[in-house]
Order: sequence, then structure tokens, then C-alpha cells
Amino acid sequence: MSERKKKTSIQWGKWALKSTVSYAVFILMGLLLSFVPAGQIDMDERVEFTFILLQPESCRVGKRIIRIRGRFIKETKDVHGISKKGPFSKTLRLPRTFPAEQEQALLRFLQNAMTQVG
Repeated sequence: MSERKKKTSIQWGKWALKSTVSYAVFILMGLLLSFVPAGQIDMDERVEFTFILLQPESCRVGKRIIRIRGRFIKETKDVHGISKKGPFSKTLRLPRTFPAEQEQALLRFLQNAMTQVG
């Protein structure tokens, strides 16, 4: 057997051993985790965002969305609690999926708020 073939077969053997050990570790970890009840492994990363409108600047109604430009505070709620950031300028885009009477109430509210500010 030539020197090059020996070197290649040794490299392939090392690779096969490493991959076998990796798969064995992965399978053992899965087996160990199967003994832990699912309720104890809480992987819930749910985060809720709430944008509080402080000062509306403009409002545009498009075919599919309503764009509200203004000053907002961003409130974030997660497993660690509630945090607030802002105020900052932002364009909030709302899809037009709610009933027409709710949409009209929102637009009246925004127009009244803009006339009070301006």
C-alpha cells in the first residue's frame, strides 16, 4: 500500500470515528432528556409588544393597511417582566382586518387627536 493511500485511509478512519462519537453523544442526550417531564423544560420565549400612541402626526388609509405616524412608547412583556422604551417616532402599520365601524372609530379618534395637537 502506498504512503498516500495509508494517509487517506487514516484520515477517513478518524473522520468516521469522530462522526460516530458525535452521533452517539447526540442520541444519549436525547435519551437523557426523554426522562425529564415536558412541563419542566419550559422553552417558552413569548414576547408581547404594545405600542402606546403619545402624539399622532399623520394618518393615511391605504387599500390594505392604515399607517399611523407619531410618537410612541414601546412596552415589552416577557417572562422577565414589563419594560418600556421611548418615546420615539415610528410609523405603525395596521392591517385593515377589523370591522368597518371599528375602523371609523379609530380614524375619528386619530383625527380628533391630531386636531388637538395641531
